[in-house]
Amino acid sequence: MSTRASAGNLTAALVLVAAMELLVNRLANRLFLPRSLVSSAGAGATMFARLVSDSGPFLFHLTGILALLILGMALAGLLRRRELFPEPIVVRLIITAIGVAFWVMAALAILIGRVPRGFVLPLETGFGLLALLIAGAFLSSSAPRRTKVGVLLFALPAVLYVASAVMDRFGWTESRRTMGGFAPWAEASLIVAAASAPFTFAGTNNERWRWLLPLALAAVMTAVLGVALRTRYDLIQALALYGPHLELPRLSSWVGISYVVAALGWCYAVARLLTERGGARLAGYGLLLLAIGGYPLGSPVELSVSLLGLLAVAVGELRRQGGRELSTANGAPALGRTEWRTWIGRLATAAHDGSAPELGPPEAVVVEEDDLEASRIRAHRRGRSVGIRFLRRRGRITELDVTIGDPGHREPSATIERHRNWLARNPDQRLPLPRARTGDANFDQRFSVHGAAPLAADAVRQRIMRHDEGLFSLWSGAAARYHAGAGSADSGALLDLLDLLSDLIDATAPAAEAGPAPER
Repeated sequence: MSTRASAGNLTAALVLVAAMELLVNRLANRLFLPRSLVSSAGAGATMFARLVSDSGPFLFHLTGILALLILGMALAGLLRRRELFPEPIVVRLIITAIGVAFWVMAALAILIGRVPRGFVLPLETGFGLLALLIAGAFLSSSAPRRTKVGVLLFALPAVLYVASAVMDRFGWTESRRTMGGFAPWAEASLIVAAASAPFTFAGTNNERWRWLLPLALAAVMTAVLGVALRTRYDLIQALALYGPHLELPRLSSWVGISYVVAALGWCYAVARLLTERGGARLAGYGLLLLAIGGYPLGSPVELSVSLLGLLAVAVGELRRQGGRELSTANGAPALGRTEWRTWIGRLATAAHDGSAPELGPPEAVVVEEDDLEASRIRAHRRGRSVGIRFLRRRGRITELDVTIGDPGHREPSATIERHRNWLARNPDQRLPLPRARTGDANFDQRFSVHGAAPLAADAVRQRIMRHDEGLFSLWSGAAARYHAGAGSADSGALLDLLDLLSDLIDATAPAAEAGPAPER
């Protein structure tokens, strides 16, 4: 039976903690609870209300620490894997330098509980540059144009607000209220980004419930917002100012109507993305984090949350595009997570022949973490233990390892692999075994055989040529292993590979050893 060990989703945890911080610390504490700036009910507050109120600063610091932790891990991982930043080394060094400087200053400000005056301008500038670099990297990717427009529209408000703040600090504006004249453009970009989100970040699943339920939810939430703006404008305006830092106009103006339309588009896009899996859900988390961080931006916590939100949107959409490319590659659709777990379970059952009933049934485990998926199968076949390991990234098998028997800690007695792969290997990684010839000119031209391998039979050589992308390692009479940097969900090919490895072990047993003679 296939079992699954799911890794924790740190981005989802950050969304939850940041949302609690928004509700408790920025809204409830300032408007309703004892720490409120406008409430006069603090003296008669209940113990529960004071407890909830006192948790606000804790949630604020927890959000900041969690955001910085995930941001550092995300940037390091993306730079290492060249997933979003495949640019030349100079550009990658610039991104690293700016990211480290921003992270260190934000961490210090969060730890000491205030932002030193000398940190304000570098923090805002670092945030703006990182947001611009993320948007630029996404624009140079292979994502669809509509998605590139969506990421750019969500990045522009932050970049424009930071540019205005920098201009104001250098005295290039007459008044901070005007925000350097960029405020109208930033607001317009924000409205257009949210209103067009259903078209720029549309889901890929066209099942009716996939779009009907998000549309109904978005319509209800937008209707509530419209009624609240009409009946309790003062309360909604206060919530918007203390929450996402937006000054909502009245519903009677065309700008107010555009905000309602933007709310409808944003709600639908978030709900639609969250019904998907993988990269789409990560992009949905990113849109939530962007809204929680707010525009214009304030503390290092909000800067970090917003930057991580933009990064999640860009990476999520990039991974969705990668999944679509894989689905059409080689004319065969990539297996989704549910189909993959089902296939792993069937493969474990097929690989296990019950030859060692005292050791129990086969085992299959799938472990997921972000876009990386590790799958392991343990079984028994022809009286020997079988171990199969897959690594998948965004639906593509990036590593396949099949081992039969127990090699222990010994070096292999023979290896078989494509000659070009052997030449590409570092000399330190080549085993000091003499090269052997089989007498088959076609096979010897394509493959490098080192050590005593049982390749006298033409049928064995033909079977090895069907698995020519990997490295065969043999331990005489004890074990055999196949390792490759790619693979496919082909049960028949894998079962044939298992039987081939078993046949190679049987042929290398001391009583039946027969292999090509080493070259002198």
